Amino acid sequence: MYRISTIFIAALLITGCTTTTDDALKRVISDIPEAWSYESDTLGKHPTFWWQNFRDAQLNQAIGEALESNPNLQAAGTRLQAAWSQARISEAELFPQIGLSSGLSTSQMNMAQFGVRLPNIPAKFNSQRHNLTLGAQWELDLWGRVRAGKRAARANALSQAADFAGSRHSLAGQLAKAWMLSIESRQQLLLANSTVNTYETTVERIRARFEQGVRSSLDLRLAAASLAAAKANVAERITSANQATRQLEVLLGKVPSNQLEVPSKLPSMPSTIPVGIPAEILSRRPDIVAAEQDLRAAGANVQQAKASLYPQISLTSSTGTSTSEL
Repeated sequence: MYRISTIFIAALLITGCTTTTDDALKRVISDIPEAWSYESDTLGKHPTFWWQNFRDAQLNQAIGEALESNPNLQAAGTRLQAAWSQARISEAELFPQIGLSSGLSTSQMNMAQFGVRLPNIPAKFNSQRHNLTLGAQWELDLWGRVRAGKRAARANALSQAADFAGSRHSLAGQLAKAWMLSIESRQQLLLANSTVNTYETTVERIRARFEQGVRSSLDLRLAAASLAAAKANVAERITSANQATRQLEVLLGKVPSNQLEVPSKLPSMPSTIPVGIPAEILSRRPDIVAAEQDLRAAGANVQQAKASLYPQISLTSSTGTSTSEL
């Protein structure tokens, strides 16, 4: 009776531990408002491929190339695959483990060591035996150790998935920003060149009027100074445009040669941006999703560690055969 009571109390304690993480998450979620303090007409579903809202085919292609070829993103994808593989392994531990093994043993008999020679029997001969064994083992997860390991592995995989999504969004955001900056810098360069042309025309007109005695030398010097400043601004704009293009080429995994062609105009802005409710806004942030799953994984690891303090009970069975003929 005492042993039964002890086991029952232990089971209750472990069950209570399993709700600790979930209760903590519920307390955090309950503090999030269910609606904004003002009405919004832009409620809607946030698209995963947000950059497609710009409706720029070249931008979409550039981001697609970056997502496919970026080494850091490929490494994150490999870690994600490993995490899901580990989750499947942990889930498989809930089921019986079946193993099949085979073996071959060879022995040599030397009759001479017995001091006996029998007719029609060689002095030495070899014998072989083939073995085949089938075994099964199933752990009775009385304390929830295996189930906690499964939850921890799954939460870790979901955390890796969130990190992977965050890396994708970060790379897409950096490339989109560099794309816009490259277009903007080239437009600024065009504007600077146009300004130089305007000042050159102004200087020529003021010089002609100065030679006619209509304008003073001060006006001519001021116009020449403005032209020099405009030319200096062109040099700065050329440097900025080249830097923006090289940065874009680096993000695309190309050699920064300043040869990349980008559109001459900025893409059109989306008419509306989906906002959603506050809880949905938080769920869009991969870092928050990853932190939530890390908390779940940590709680499951604690549960698994506590359950490991109790005896592990397993059912085992095996059968096999051995023969001298294959």
